[in-house]
Amino acid sequence: MRSWEVNSISARELYLDLGMSAPNWSSWSKSNILENQFVTQGVDFIELMSNMSSPNPPKDYAVSIEMAKHIAMMAKTQRAHD
Repeated sequence: MRSWEVNSISARELYLDLGMSAPNWSSWSKSNILENQFVTQGVDFIELMSNMSSPNPPKDYAVSIEMAKHIAMMAKTQRAHD
């Protein structure tokens, strides 16, 4: 079992579980994951490949537990503060 399978979480699932708006996922993930100057691809996150047959399946990322904690702390939702 690869370490990413054990020590990571789906960024999309975390995003939705925190009560953030599903339609905003694409722009949120771009600015908070891909363009985040404080994280490194391959260290803090990796892009997950979708097996959906849709021409444009939603992207998802496996994020480290540490990065997931930062995402949760920055979320301005009731769920994040419960």
